[in-house]
Amino acid sequence: MTKFIRRALPFLIAGPLLAIILFYQAPAFGAVGDVIITVTDELGSSLSGATVTINCDGVATTVLASNGTITVPSATATSVGCSEGETITQLDVEKDGYVTTAATGDLIWNAAAENSNTASLPFAYKVGPISTEGPDFTITNSASTVTAGDSNGQNSCTMSGSFWYCPVVLANSANVPTGTAVLDGYVEEARALIGASSRSANGDAQVSGNIADVKFGHKVTGVDELGNDLTKATVTVGGVACTESSSVYYCLVPLASDGGTSDVVITKNGFVTTLQDSTDRTSNVDVQGSYSSGSLYAYKITLIETEAVFADITTDVTELVLGDTADEEDTCILSSATWYCPVLLANSDSVPSAIVTLDGYVARRRGFEEITVRTANTDAQVSTTLTSIQYAHKVITKTSTGEVLTAATVTIGEDFGAPDCIDTGLIHYCPVGPFYDGRENDVLVTRSGFEDWTTDSLDRDLHSDVHGAYISANAQERSTVVVEVVDETVDEAVEAGSIVIPSDIYFSPEANFIIDLYEAGVVEGRGDSFEPTAHLTRAEALKIILLARGYELIDFGTSFKDVSLTAWYFPYVITAKDVGLVQGYSDLTFRPNDPVTRDEYVKMLLAQDVDPDLAFESDLLDVDPDKWYAPYAEYAHDLGLDDGDLYFIPGGLITRAEAARMAAIMMD
Repeated sequence: MTKFIRRALPFLIAGPLLAIILFYQAPAFGAVGDVIITVTDELGSSLSGATVTINCDGVATTVLASNGTITVPSATATSVGCSEGETITQLDVEKDGYVTTAATGDLIWNAAAENSNTASLPFAYKVGPISTEGPDFTITNSASTVTAGDSNGQNSCTMSGSFWYCPVVLANSANVPTGTAVLDGYVEEARALIGASSRSANGDAQVSGNIADVKFGHKVTGVDELGNDLTKATVTVGGVACTESSSVYYCLVPLASDGGTSDVVITKNGFVTTLQDSTDRTSNVDVQGSYSSGSLYAYKITLIETEAVFADITTDVTELVLGDTADEEDTCILSSATWYCPVLLANSDSVPSAIVTLDGYVARRRGFEEITVRTANTDAQVSTTLTSIQYAHKVITKTSTGEVLTAATVTIGEDFGAPDCIDTGLIHYCPVGPFYDGRENDVLVTRSGFEDWTTDSLDRDLHSDVHGAYISANAQERSTVVVEVVDETVDEAVEAGSIVIPSDIYFSPEANFIIDLYEAGVVEGRGDSFEPTAHLTRAEALKIILLARGYELIDFGTSFKDVSLTAWYFPYVITAKDVGLVQGYSDLTFRPNDPVTRDEYVKMLLAQDVDPDLAFESDLLDVDPDKWYAPYAEYAHDLGLDDGDLYFIPGGLITRAEAARMAAIMMD
């Protein structure tokens, strides 16, 4: 045993030593005459797997790189014809995915020394910038990864500075070049490398290209219900605000934030807020979530109708504005016989009304039969109608003795091609625009068996001017005209029998009612005029009401401190006090010359007709049912004492013409 060990010991010692010798690899140091090439990419990183082609006299050989260094042995250099002091004519370094590059350095071969050289290979493709669709955001530095290639395959790129450098192999660059950017919130898909071309050989130059129109994860197309662009809206998806570009809203929504219920929110003042469920994108490669807002207008008007005739003029109207005051209104849009109105919340926070503009009609603010006040953009769309649009002119046809004249023909501005007036029996309604009116004797009333009656038409310069109103007095069998209307500029009265009727009433819409009061002895006017647009005093109001309603006057009783026994209105004031129409003020005054309000007037006028304790429903939009005047205002509206508008205007001062209309209708 001892002998065996003694014989084996040398081998046991020598074996490990030999293994160390066999497996040890010396560092890569060149020998004399070797050509050493250090290979990197253009970013300075070492490249392995490259090949070098060396040539001195036309015979080339290829040597494979290892660990970023290529060593061409001296013997190999000699084999391709290199000799001492001779220039190496070719020393090209090549690697698939990079641009073949000639090495630089010791290119005059020295057989007695190491020949050191370097080669920096450009990447096959350089990509940048990378931008999005819509707002054209630059996301070059934000992308987490970028790949480039073609339909055969893609290679990963390296970011440096503001570009991505891509070692695209020839097999992946034979077709149309594409690039793919990956970033949460965007769609991961191959997109064309703009400005780039394919590469068929490693010797081809580096190709530069940019990626554009990278899709956002979600996109909302802003349109209203009519298909018009919806701009300047506020849009969020999954709680993330979107960015608008030409009415399209682009939404950078992370994968973790989408897929919710009603979390696509499109809000614009003047429209109804739209809610939709967002698409649940679980991967960046999922398709873009796409939505269309289809936002509803805040209001829509489905019918616009005239007074009395009830003609549908919806599609004829040239302009419609809607809002709650003259300074707070918005213009509507006509589409398929419906008007759509983007009314801002600030313009509809009180009861809205509208102004209709159409040649031949009065452009004045009108209330709605039914209307809802919108206080939030999330409130539903309000759909309603407009009625009682006033004609520009109306003519009441009567005989010279005051009887209704039926079957008459009425024209205004006929010689200039004005539209025909519409006969409703007593009243003719005339849609005559400003171009046709304002001429002498162009209001013509004719009827068989009666003399023609003419007068000058009111010159309406603006659509907003009050309507022209006339009462004819056609004499039978061509007898003398009883009532002759003089020019509005002449300050004189016209006699009708023994009653002097001032000429200024004939240009009032309430002319026929005022005449009725004159004929009944209820009013006498103010000197030689009536002043229909002036405000009515409290004393004048009592006289009209008491005489029109047939109260029996008294001339004695307790009066007020400011009502003299010799005042013309004394009997009217004490009668009104006696029957409970007035109570006066706490300081025991009546204030007879103060103007009377609309609510005060209807209460006194209708005191004997209304039980204020009975329940009632109010159609008036500005009347609080709990106010003391509410039952009187509503009853006046029901009787047609007003002009049919849904606004009573409580607290507003009543004009003499308005008061006359109400009193004449209620006259006993």
